[in-house]
Amino acid sequence: MSWANFHILEVMSSSKLQQKRVGYLAASQSFYKDPDILMLATNLMKKDLKYTGTDDVVKVGIALSGLSTIITPPLAADICDDLFTMLNSSRPYIRKKAITALFKVFLQFPEALRDNFDKFAAKLEDDDTSVVSAAVSVICELSKKNPQPFIQLSPLLYEILVTISNNWIIIRLLKLFTNLSKVEPKLRPRLLPKILELMDSTTATSVLYESINCIVKGHMLEEDDYDVAMQCLDRLHTFCDSSDPNLRYISCVLFYKIGKINTAFISQFDKLVMRLLNDVDVSIRSKAIELIEGIVDEDNLQNIVLVLLKQFVDQDVVLLQVGGFETTREIPIFIPEQYKIKMVNAVIHICSMDNFANLNDFEWYNAVLWDLAILSQDLSDKSLGYRVGEQLRNIMIKVPSMREITMTTIIKVLYNEEINNHLPSILKDCFWSLGEFSSFIENGDDLINLVFQRRKYYPADVEIILIPSLLKIFSNWCN
Repeated sequence: MSWANFHILEVMSSSKLQQKRVGYLAASQSFYKDPDILMLATNLMKKDLKYTGTDDVVKVGIALSGLSTIITPPLAADICDDLFTMLNSSRPYIRKKAITALFKVFLQFPEALRDNFDKFAAKLEDDDTSVVSAAVSVICELSKKNPQPFIQLSPLLYEILVTISNNWIIIRLLKLFTNLSKVEPKLRPRLLPKILELMDSTTATSVLYESINCIVKGHMLEEDDYDVAMQCLDRLHTFCDSSDPNLRYISCVLFYKIGKINTAFISQFDKLVMRLLNDVDVSIRSKAIELIEGIVDEDNLQNIVLVLLKQFVDQDVVLLQVGGFETTREIPIFIPEQYKIKMVNAVIHICSMDNFANLNDFEWYNAVLWDLAILSQDLSDKSLGYRVGEQLRNIMIKVPSMREITMTTIIKVLYNEEINNHLPSILKDCFWSLGEFSSFIENGDDLINLVFQRRKYYPADVEIILIPSLLKIFSNWCN
């Protein structure tokens, strides 16, 4: 549209508001930082930004909105003084529009904020709520890039949080304090009691969620602070029971973040996590998998693994809310491959974590690893083979009483042609285990012959392990 730039300027300069609005809209689509056309547009904007009477309010609003879309560093430097002058306008509409336009100016020309910080911060004490809301929103967005300059405003922002009743501004303030408290730990003792009080008094789900988000992401929840953690988790538990899948998903995310601070926080929410693992929404299931580490113990490990392994089929039984009542129903659910990969990794992790602390039946775990080998051969992530093989090797090393059974599992893997062809990465640790514990092999001659028949299909990293292992197997078999 660059051929139309000068025609667009003509429409922008029209005295008719409807035409001016169309002109600014076209400018936002086509100017693309052309220095020549922007120089002409700057003069036009300066003219349109002059407020001379009641009829000019909309014209100024149109100019401010258009300015935000085409701003460049030179244009920002030229126009910033006009915008700061407009902050003193008698019209709240113009003050609000000028503040939001300044956001784009600050991004392109940061010196404008540095030199006029006090003028801008004064709008936090404006008489009009919409102007205060705009100022808080702009500071909130700027603090995502660099929160340090706005820490000095913390007392004023806290005062607004304590006195304001507008939920939108409260949410924005909580987001802002989330950014500030990441770089200023001293805010925690002052903010945390107020946020907890707000959680008890508000009925708005959005405010309640943002309060928890502020505590968690703002580093206000400490590793030993069980009381605060339980207050947050009890609210999130309620959100996870919601019929809104979006609310369930974001609540899962916060649940996980709290669990990462201290897994003991979520240990008593095992029933909730198990229910989320069967949610009709696979993305929620995926987040619930990340919570398993916090609830797993000796008593529920096998049940959790069973639930995960059942999800490899696309037909699943899920818990649905129908007419206010919970019911189970079998419905077809597409299980994405990435989710299946995540499940395999999760099963291995919870079974092997803390040096097999939760595992009391290694014969069962051998069967699980065999299942995982069968399931993983159809998945694109071939590193799963290394993980399954590593587990078989670790059992051979760390659990002497299970070596005979584990050796049987390893030999089953070697004799399975499909696993050898589709998941060769599992063979590296299998061959190492065969060599180191070859005394458990009942028929070394047949095994060696089988390996030589298939040797040409093995990758290079497997052959490096294979050759010394065969020598050990042959030596032991001869003896």
